[in-house]
Amino acid sequence: MKFMQKSASILLTILAVKSAQALPQYNLGDKVLGGTVVYINKSGTHGYIAANQDQGRGVRAFKAHEYCMDFAYFNDEEQDYTDWMLPPLFVLKSMYEQRAEIGGFDSKKYYMAGGFKIDEFPGVSFAFATNEEWHVKIFTFVNVRCVRWF
Repeated sequence: MKFMQKSASILLTILAVKSAQALPQYNLGDKVLGGTVVYINKSGTHGYIAANQDQGRGVRAFKAHEYCMDFAYFNDEEQDYTDWMLPPLFVLKSMYEQRAEIGGFDSKKYYMAGGFKIDEFPGVSFAFATNEEWHVKIFTFVNVRCVRWF
């Protein structure tokens, strides 16, 4: 019985290593999978890809997520993917750091993923003009640049 458990453990380890070796590795700025790689993990196998242009400018914050779900706001290559979403704040900051390489950013606030409560400051945006986080209410105008996970 111990031999079978040991054999199974070795086989799983081999499969895990083979599987990890088979994953493509990307670098920041690579143009792949419908956009530009803007964040990657240490192994280069997982991260976020930003769309190549804004999906909306001057959008009410409470409607920002809708722009990531409507193909009308994406180019032909981006339309091949259906898993676009609003970026988390750390990804927005990474996009800011690479804004010159990615291109097409406005200097206004870009909205991040988050929820809303009407009388509070629940949403957060990131101002590309000043490199600052801003708390926003639902009727604030923001820009939208969607991302996807790989």
